[in-house]
Amino acid sequence: MMNITIDMCSAGHLDALQPLFAAYDPKPYFYLKAIDRDNLRKSFCQRIAASCRDPLAGLFVASVAGETRGFALYKKLSWDSAIFDFGCGRIEYLGGIGSYEESLQIKRALLSAIAERCQRDQIVTLYSRTSLGDLSTIHALESSGFQLIVVARRYYFTTRRALPPLKDLVPVRLSQDKDLDELKAIARTSFFPSRYSLDPMFPQARVHNLYAQWVENACRGTVQDVVIVAERQGKVVGFVTCGIEHELNKYFPVRLGSVHLAAASQASRGRGVVPSCWKAGLQWFSDKVHLIETVIAIQNEATARIALRFGGRYGDACVDFHRWF
Repeated sequence: MMNITIDMCSAGHLDALQPLFAAYDPKPYFYLKAIDRDNLRKSFCQRIAASCRDPLAGLFVASVAGETRGFALYKKLSWDSAIFDFGCGRIEYLGGIGSYEESLQIKRALLSAIAERCQRDQIVTLYSRTSLGDLSTIHALESSGFQLIVVARRYYFTTRRALPPLKDLVPVRLSQDKDLDELKAIARTSFFPSRYSLDPMFPQARVHNLYAQWVENACRGTVQDVVIVAERQGKVVGFVTCGIEHELNKYFPVRLGSVHLAAASQASRGRGVVPSCWKAGLQWFSDKVHLIETVIAIQNEATARIALRFGGRYGDACVDFHRWF
């Protein structure tokens, strides 16, 4: 067994951690070859630095014999906590260098330190997402009380390629203030396979409200930039939310966007509503970004087929874990 020391790190100590951050592979968009590795590292370090200034976050550093060998960034989630009325947290990043066994021990030690912090922060559930290929992180989570909730696939699209031809089955447009009640109703009655809906520990009524609030925030531009709606006979029957990664795009030579939620009303499912919204969303991105990412749970085969139909390429697989205290 290694003698591992865990300390808290402040923004003033980040320079000493640069070699460790450079060796950490699963950075956001790490699978995209179009993004230069130096720019990827720079943006990653900026995100770490910003989190260190956040009073809800904490950066844990693991040392072995005086050498920095691992780190973990934890954050208390204020929005989730307000929705569910109990403390929710997330492990933003969990990294350790060395052999598989060394990395496993380092990550277990970091997770133990985070669990102690969660007790002080009155966290009830802790969430972590990792790449399916990061076995030491997956095994560290499993041996530290985390349970696998969902496996998802990341797809990406390039706006340099024209969209495959698809007839618009439903008229689409940008959302308006008058659509909000109908959009929230659709969100409440739709099933989005995710860590919220697939974990039976979450009160499902609050999960429905979470998606309704998510769509409202997207309409107001606080979580994404636009909501594309489908309309039939004057009634909103579906939507998709689209956003530009404004902060990340400060560091990358290519501009990035993302698609998050998409749904149709119960009476309109299977009638081309969601594909029509997706097509309009990807067209909206065409002159604004170069690459678009979406994350789709493996249970959501219908949406995966839509992504592939529009030229989506497989980028990576990721796994969501929860620990309940």
